[in-house]
Amino acid sequence: MRNVFFADLMTCKNPWWLYCGGAAGLLAALNQYQDKLRYGDVCPMDETLTTVFPFAGFLICLFCGLFAGSEAENGGLRRQVIAGHSRAKIYLAHLLFTLLAGVSAAAVYLLFNIVPGLLLLDAPKSSLGPTVVRLCLGTLTLAVFAALFHMIAMLAGNRARALLLCILVFLGMLMLAALIEGRLEAPESISAYTMTVDGVQEVASEPNPRYLSPAARQACQFVMMLLPAGQALQLTMGGLPWPWLAAGCSLLVTAGATLAGIFLFRKKDLK
Repeated sequence: MRNVFFADLMTCKNPWWLYCGGAAGLLAALNQYQDKLRYGDVCPMDETLTTVFPFAGFLICLFCGLFAGSEAENGGLRRQVIAGHSRAKIYLAHLLFTLLAGVSAAAVYLLFNIVPGLLLLDAPKSSLGPTVVRLCLGTLTLAVFAALFHMIAMLAGNRARALLLCILVFLGMLMLAALIEGRLEAPESISAYTMTVDGVQEVASEPNPRYLSPAARQACQFVMMLLPAGQALQLTMGGLPWPWLAAGCSLLVTAGATLAGIFLFRKKDLK
């Protein structure tokens, strides 16, 4: 496995994901600074830190489609099997390289976001402890992204199919997470405006039909914990309500996707 992993590192001559991460982090900080100058708002430097996770998840999606899809398309996987490497070790080595690419892109994003933020923006609104917890949970979320997209790409057969499937799955998860988050954020009551015969406008509070019951709310929140896009979205919006449950779900989904991927990859016909 180590030989395959180092071979992946040696073939990495153009780390485009690092360039994308650095550019995105810098642009996020400069955009905040522009808002500060234009509107006079208070812009804490840590406000855009957790936006790295949906972005890094999308970079992992692209990386898996391009890298693992290319390995399958050009016969690299078949040559590694012929060289005597087991399929499980090949799968895990490529998965580790994928996770390294995603985490390194996130780290470069944070570096290029924090440095200008210290110089141009206001003091952070969160203390160090909660920020570190969110970053650790986000790292586990990236592991889920890597496990899911790596499984798709390794089984797709060619780069075009792998890239298309990864992008569609990412967009589908993101849309589902946004839909569920919208229901979770719905208020319990809404204001209803009525006009009396005297022309006086009255405001009454009515129950919101879109407000979820406690059981439905817990079910939706659990789905958000299982979806890596759901966790990334909630981290961006301020944090996860159940951090330990989120960490456990991330580890469970990562392990399940990895085991399923190894099982299916062993049965795949490598052409």
